[in-house]
Amino acid sequence: MTSSYDKREALRGVFRSMRERLPVNKFPGKGRVSKQMPRIDNPVIIGGLGAIAAGGAIAVRQLRPFEKDRRDERLQNVLTAKLVSVPDLVEITVDTHEAFGKPALVTATLTFTQAPSYPADLLDRVLKVVWDHGQPAPVGASVVIIDQSESGAEHPSREGEVLDEHATGSGGRWTLTELGYADEVARPHDLYDRYGAPASDPTWKP
Repeated sequence: MTSSYDKREALRGVFRSMRERLPVNKFPGKGRVSKQMPRIDNPVIIGGLGAIAAGGAIAVRQLRPFEKDRRDERLQNVLTAKLVSVPDLVEITVDTHEAFGKPALVTATLTFTQAPSYPADLLDRVLKVVWDHGQPAPVGASVVIIDQSESGAEHPSREGEVLDEHATGSGGRWTLTELGYADEVARPHDLYDRYGAPASDPTWKP
């Protein structure tokens, strides 16, 4: 028969075991090593993580040209619709150049088989479309008109028509200098002064 002493000793043993296995609110002593965050030392895993990160960066860079091409195509379609009735216009190209920290520069090039009758008016018309629809707004803009005809260098008029008397393009090529700009590029603040805020961002101000 088990004595009361043996029972008490057995209970004390259970309590001691519980305290050792369930250290509630206990902190390591001075001589004990604290736990550290797990480290990844396996070179295969490290290499795999690096490849994933590099792949993600490459994917982002590759998506940017696709988005640029889509924007250029949309603007080209807008210009084509607005200039569908212009005689001898055979090609419209749009190219956007983006640089970090600077407004995008949209260049629209119009190619003709015969010189347009009023190139300065056409430049102004196209410039406003680029300003209103270029992305990401606001954009700088450059518009170039090219006459591919053999006599383009002389700026000939078609029968019964007179070329714009203010046109001063050379070699069958007209740029924004015809509109009084210092060079072939109109900056966003210049375009705001001329047309107001772009239609794509009507609240924008320089």
